[in-house]
Amino acid sequence: MQAVQGLLNYAPNGPNDGGLMLMKGSAKLFDEFFAYKRESFDHEDAPPPEIKFMDLFLFSEKDVKWFQDRGCELVKINMEPGDFVLWDSRTMHYARLPEGEQIRHVQYICMTPRRFATPETLELKKQCFETYTGTTHWPHW
Repeated sequence: MQAVQGLLNYAPNGPNDGGLMLMKGSAKLFDEFFAYKRESFDHEDAPPPEIKFMDLFLFSEKDVKWFQDRGCELVKINMEPGDFVLWDSRTMHYARLPEGEQIRHVQYICMTPRRFATPETLELKKQCFETYTGTTHWPHW
């Protein structure tokens, strides 16, 4: 394990609301799944092709089935305001679109050991924070 991801929830997320989907049991299959070259799914929310994301992989229905065939289960995480959830970053996860009108309001969190970061990286992260610039899922890059 290299990173822990999570989110702090600010609005109710019930069964029909948008929210976090986790593939229970998928973290233990991460290395096996990515042992073969995989193509990220061409989803409508995918970043433009000129932007290269090293830490983003969009799963296709075929990929989801691969995990399900090995005993994994998709679970919708229903949350109340103030709820906080953490997961192993190797866990297959995504944000589900809402079926109703309830907004989704969360703050994403990602953590790695501080020793992974260089002083230069920490300075760059500080600059990104101060200018409201997004970064990768990796806090130490």
